[in-house]
Amino acid sequence: MRVIYATSDLEEWINVAKNMQTLEGWEPIYWVTTPKNDTLVYDTFPLAIRQNYLEAIRGVYTPMVNLDVPKVIDADVLNQYAYYEKIALKMMDRMDPTAFSFNLTEREHLYYDFLLYWINSIVVLKPDIVLFTESPHALFQYILYAVCLENNIKIIRFTPTHIEGLTFLSSSVEEIPLYLKEVYKTFLEKKPIQSYEVSNRYLAKNRGSYDEALPYYMKRLTQKESFKGLLLSSFGKAQRFISNSTFTAYKKGSRYSISNGNITKIDLLRYKLKGSWEKKQLKNVYNTLAVSADLTVPYIYVALHYQPEKTTSPEGGVFVDQWLMISMLSRLLSKGWKLYVKEHFSQFSEKLYGEQGRQRDFYQKVSALKNV
Repeated sequence: MRVIYATSDLEEWINVAKNMQTLEGWEPIYWVTTPKNDTLVYDTFPLAIRQNYLEAIRGVYTPMVNLDVPKVIDADVLNQYAYYEKIALKMMDRMDPTAFSFNLTEREHLYYDFLLYWINSIVVLKPDIVLFTESPHALFQYILYAVCLENNIKIIRFTPTHIEGLTFLSSSVEEIPLYLKEVYKTFLEKKPIQSYEVSNRYLAKNRGSYDEALPYYMKRLTQKESFKGLLLSSFGKAQRFISNSTFTAYKKGSRYSISNGNITKIDLLRYKLKGSWEKKQLKNVYNTLAVSADLTVPYIYVALHYQPEKTTSPEGGVFVDQWLMISMLSRLLSKGWKLYVKEHFSQFSEKLYGEQGRQRDFYQKVSALKNV
C-alpha cells in the first residue's frame, strides 16, 4: 500500500508509519515535513518524497517526473472540481493579510496551479491511501483531498472531538462515517443514555457554568496575562522583531508574490498594525448595529463561527460563506419569527486574524434583513 502522509510534524507519526509498514505493508511515498521532522523522515524513509509544509502552502512544490501525456485543466476538469473551487477560493482568505491584497484572478491562478500539480502527481505517485491529521484546511491539503476523493483514493482523516480527547476516523469532510452512525444507533438501543459516563460528563460540563463550559482554547484567549507575563511576552516579540531581518510567511502581500518565502519586518509590522486597526473597525460596526434580543417571540439563534478557521473552511462546505446561510434562513423563516445572529467574540481578538475573515459590510447586510 502506497501512502501519502499529510500529517503534523509530531515524531509519533514516524512511529505510526514504521508500525504500519511492518504490520500492513504501508510504504510512505510522499511526506509533508517541517524543519522539525524533515531529517528524521529522511533517515527513516529515504525513498519517500519530502515536501516542505510552508513551501507547499505557497505553491512551491517538490518537482515530479514529467508524464508523457500530462493531464491538463480543461472545462471538464473545472466542472468536476467546481464544488471544491468555491471552498478553495474562500480558504485563501487566511493568506491575505489585508483582506485586499489577493484578488480573484490571483486566487484562481493559484488554485489552478495546485490542482494541476495534484491531478498529475497522483498519476506518478499512484497512492492507495492519503493520511490527514485533521480536516485538510491548508489549501494544498484541501486540493489533495479533493483530487483523492474524485479519484477514489482512500482517505483517512483523524477527527478530534471535545469529548475528553476522543478522536474518530473518517474518509470525508462532508459526511459522518457510516460506521459511526451505526455504532451510535446500536448503543442507544442497547443502553439507557444515563449509563454513558463520558458523554454525560461532557453534557454536564456544557450545561454548567459558562466558565466551566468554555473550551480550553477560548480560556487562553480570554484570560488576562499577568503584568510579568505580558512584559516577558512583549520583550520576546520585540527581540525577535529586531534580530530577524525577514520573516517566513505564506501571505500574499501587496508588494510580493505568494511564492516569496519571506517578508520584511516593516511589512510584518504594517500588516499587524493594519489588522489590529481593522478588527477595531469591525467591532465598532458590529456594536453600532447590535440590538437586544426579544426572547418572547419565536426565533432561531445563529451563532457565527470565527473565520478563517477549519470549522467552516472546509467543514462548512459552501456555507463557509456565512452570509449565504443567513440570507437563506431569513428567506425561509415563517412570518412572526426572528433570526438572531451573534458574532463569535474571538473574531475581534487581538491574538487572532479575524480581519481576514470578515468585512464591515457583512454586518451591515445582515442588519438590513427585516427579520434579523
